[in-house]
Amino acid sequence: MDLRKVRRDAESFVRAVSQEVYENYAGLKEEMDTAAIYRQYAHLFSMELLEELRVRRRDASGDEARRLRLLQSALTDERLQDAVKELSDRRATEEAKREVRVNGETMPYRLAAVKQQNEDDRTRRRRIFDARLGVIADLNGILTDRWNRLHKLAMELGYDHYAHLFGDIKGIDFAHLQTILTRFLERTESLYRDGMEAMLKPLGLTLEAAEAHDINYLFRGKAFDANFRKEDAVPVLKRTLKGLGFDLDRQKNIRLDTEERPRKSARAFCVALQVPDDVVLVTMPHGGHDDFSTILHEAGHAEHFGNVKRTLPFEFRYLGDNSVTEGWAFVLEYITLDPEWLRRHVGMEEAAAFLDFTYTYKLFFLRRYAAKLNYELILNTRGVDAMDTTYAHELRKALKYQVPPQYYLVDVDDGFYAAQYLRAWIFDAQVRAALREEFGDAWWATKGAGAFLKRHWSTGQKFSVEELLEGIGYAGLDIDPFLEELETHLSR
Repeated sequence: MDLRKVRRDAESFVRAVSQEVYENYAGLKEEMDTAAIYRQYAHLFSMELLEELRVRRRDASGDEARRLRLLQSALTDERLQDAVKELSDRRATEEAKREVRVNGETMPYRLAAVKQQNEDDRTRRRRIFDARLGVIADLNGILTDRWNRLHKLAMELGYDHYAHLFGDIKGIDFAHLQTILTRFLERTESLYRDGMEAMLKPLGLTLEAAEAHDINYLFRGKAFDANFRKEDAVPVLKRTLKGLGFDLDRQKNIRLDTEERPRKSARAFCVALQVPDDVVLVTMPHGGHDDFSTILHEAGHAEHFGNVKRTLPFEFRYLGDNSVTEGWAFVLEYITLDPEWLRRHVGMEEAAAFLDFTYTYKLFFLRRYAAKLNYELILNTRGVDAMDTTYAHELRKALKYQVPPQYYLVDVDDGFYAAQYLRAWIFDAQVRAALREEFGDAWWATKGAGAFLKRHWSTGQKFSVEELLEGIGYAGLDIDPFLEELETHLSR
């Protein structure tokens, strides 16, 4: 094995797939053809190569051992993706091409999600929701075949099931994480119920009677639109970053794709096409607070990858613990929870109502992802049969409203990414606590905080969230700063 060639080819492969994903989700092309890319680089996913990486890793030490672990993990993951490449392309192509029809109006499936979230009339909102469920039912056929292939390959790789595989290659202790989250769910039960009931009452709904489309509409937060106009999202982003010492207009390695296209993903995303030299932040603002939090989240990814040291090896620039980049993204996203930032950047002089809303939204997300992780561990250890009812039960247990069972596969990300998000949320609360302690409550307006972030961003994803937290002064992941933040703002 020529390890240098493997690393060069692996970087070329990652970049090619990222380009294909970018073009499809940015609405630049309907068809997605990652399958051709996987065929071109099939040599990277052979059992022989994976075994040799495992052996070399066993005999290595220091940074070389770390690099080999990340490379082995990534290529094992990509072997799984290679096995389902045609099904992945079919799913993305269907999502881009499919349309739904509601009361004589035809709209793209992806755009229908935006229209549903903005629809005031509950009857019409439910019709859009039901029309999208029809597409999801078709996608579930593709996703079932895809799940079966992934599970079969996990066993061929020597694991009991998919969950054991990812616990091993990602180094995530699922049992420990579930223990943390069980405590979180128990401690926030009444806080969540009280907050959600208060939010739903003006809509004439109770939490138990609400449906998923009602929750999407609720958290659209239209009452706050006057402060969050879609045309202001990008300027506010640029001003916020300047406060930290980052001038987006001068950062030529970070591009903004803001053009409106009918088949463009409604949600902003970031694609690192070449780290750190070509990073794209894709957004299509549609109005509302979520535009601002999402664009700051994706800017966190963009600045993270855009500030990675160019001299770092491939593995540390592209691979590693994705909880790290998600954590840095949350650090920027949750600047929007600061009353002074709201006053300066969006003109919100009295922020109490908005902060009640956004902290309830944040609590909802954490409980939802904790439930997702519980469900995904069941799904990926027991099998896919009859999991629609299990999905609805697990999500309703945490969220209390009516959850559509049809989402039992479309709401599942590969490789237990829900666990990566959960670890990132815990990491974020700890990092922001450290930033406030060192730079004050308005840390987001100081160049010193920007330098702190840039220093940590420069290491890419070489270190895990636990290792980064130890460098900041923590003993590891600790849910208490997150709980304290929620309880301080919602227990009033």
